Amino acid sequence: MCVARSPQGHPVMVQAGGSEPGKELAAETAEMVYTVQSDFESGREFYADLKGRMAGCHAAPAQRLPDRFSSAMGTSCCTAA
Repeated sequence: MCVARSPQGHPVMVQAGGSEPGKELAAETAEMVYTVQSDFESGREFYADLKGRMAGCHAAPAQRLPDRFSSAMGTSCCTAA
């Protein structure tokens, strides 16, 4: 591929899902997490939980600070005809 090198110099590690094992994996390895939450408050709780897990994770490299963590919250939409 003829594309420029990413700003961080390596692929972005993204983890998808909100299971307990998934959150542990994200705390140890991910730079971004994609999850679907049912409302804004549960999204805030999920985000705070992951940041707390990252802060307490001794396996995480020093450059993976909780303030550099990103999350992408998805939403579900139901429509009826």
